[in-house]
Amino acid sequence: MGFVAVLVLAVVGAHYYVWRRLVRATTARGSRARRWLTSAVVGLGLLVPLTLVGARAGWGYWLAWPGYLWMATLLYLTLWTAALEIPRGVANLVPRRRPAPAVPVEAPVEAPVEAPVSAEVEAAVTVPATPPDAPVRATGAVSPGPAPEADAPAGGEPAPGPAPEADMPSDPGPAPIGRRLFIARTAAAVAGVGALATVGYGVRTALGDPVVELVEVPLPKLDARMDGLRFAVVSDIHLGPTTGLNHTRRIVRMINNMQADVVAIVGDLMDGTVAELGGLARRFATSNPDMGRIS
Repeated sequence: MGFVAVLVLAVVGAHYYVWRRLVRATTARGSRARRWLTSAVVGLGLLVPLTLVGARAGWGYWLAWPGYLWMATLLYLTLWTAALEIPRGVANLVPRRRPAPAVPVEAPVEAPVEAPVSAEVEAAVTVPATPPDAPVRATGAVSPGPAPEADAPAGGEPAPGPAPEADMPSDPGPAPIGRRLFIARTAAAVAGVGALATVGYGVRTALGDPVVELVEVPLPKLDARMDGLRFAVVSDIHLGPTTGLNHTRRIVRMINNMQADVVAIVGDLMDGTVAELGGLARRFATSNPDMGRIS
C-alpha cells in the first residue's frame, strides 16, 4: 500500500505541476482554452491508472500505446519544465526598460497679418465727420459690412458647406500580451517541444534494430581449443504490451545471423508477467543447441 500511495502522489503531483505551469500560467481565467486544456490534463491523468490496471488484468492492452506514451511524455514534460524554472525566474526579475514620457509641445500662435489697404479704397470707405444734428445723406460709397451669404438653393436652406472631418475610430489591433505571459508561453513551448522530441527519439530507438557491438575479450589462461568462441549477450529487450511478435522475430533473426556459440540473455527481457508475455518470450527458446540458434 505504501508503494501505491507514493505512486499515486507522484502521478497527481506531476499532473498538477504540469497543469500549473503549462495551462494556468499561459491562459486567461475562464477562457475556453483553459477549460479545454484542463479537461485534457484530467483525462490523461485518469488514463494512467486505467493503463496500469488494464495491462495487469489483461483487458487494457488497447490502452497500452496511448497510456505509456503519455506517461513518458509526462515524465519529460516535468523534467523540462523543472529545468526551465531558473531561466524563467531570472527573466521575470530582469527590470524592464520603460520608454521616456512624451513631453507635449505647444504649437506657436501666429499673429494675424493685416492685409495692406490702398489709398483709393481708404478714400472710398472713409466717412466724413458730420455734426450730430445734421441729416444723414446717402452717398455712393458703400461702407464695409458683413460678407454676403452664399446663394441658397431652392427651398430657402443654405447650401451645405464642406463637412468637417469626423474623428474616425482607428483599429487598435490586438492588445499586446504582458511580459510574464510571454515568458510563461515561451517556456511552455520549449518544454513541450523538448518533451515530444525526447519521447519520439526514445520510441524510435526502442522499436528499431538493436545495437550490435563486437567486443574481443582476451583471456591468456583460456584453453587454446576454445579460441574464437563467440558469445551473444542480449539485454534490455523489454518485451511488453507495446511490442509485438514481429519485433521479437527481428531480434531473434539478428542474433541468429551472428552465428554465436552461446546465447545469454542477461536481464530486462519482459515488462510483464509470464502469463501475459510468455508467448513473445517463447521465441527465444533454443531450437538447435549444436548451432546455438534460437527461434
